[in-house]
Amino acid sequence: MEEEEIVAQEAGEDMVSFDEWKKKRLAEQAQLDRKEGGSKSPTNTPSQSKVKTSKNRINFASATCGAKILTSNNGAQNPAYLLTENKDQYMINSCKAKKWFIVELCEPVQVHSIELGNLELFSSLPQEFVASISDRYPSKEWKSLGVFHAREERSIQSFSVGENPIYAKYLKNPIYAKYLKVEMITHYGHEHFCTLSILRSEVI
Repeated sequence: MEEEEIVAQEAGEDMVSFDEWKKKRLAEQAQLDRKEGGSKSPTNTPSQSKVKTSKNRINFASATCGAKILTSNNGAQNPAYLLTENKDQYMINSCKAKKWFIVELCEPVQVHSIELGNLELFSSLPQEFVASISDRYPSKEWKSLGVFHAREERSIQSFSVGENPIYAKYLKNPIYAKYLKVEMITHYGHEHFCTLSILRSEVI
């Protein structure tokens, strides 16, 4: 069955959990592999749960140092898993939802880079997102760090704040931000679910 046909068929069904959706897609993949003679290697090869962290950088969005998710969009499941550094745990959203979340960092810092990634099979990948910072919460004024573009791959990707034109203004009026807001704008793929595995906010 073609991908478009699968999506069209599923759109008329009641929403299932991501685990049920994943099991169904794994079964479909196994059936396809059998039809092709079993030449393909399994897509769910086990690997280590812990995610490697960047060298020479400190992650101030880690649960181990006290960072936490303050709030997120309605319908988001397990947003706190973004801060746990475990690839088997992830935030889940319907791809149709307006997806966002706010993180309270461990302490006020000048953000140099953001790392974001989705490692989960059978879910759509992040494409564009907006990152903003504030020195207080709640806040009516969020200072944008820019719009970031992710590659279409299942990996943890690093986005340097310095690569955005707004960074020059950011340096002239530096903010030691305690709060980070991330808004997901677009995604790759046509799966029902959009998952995120990891978020880091780092300084050198």
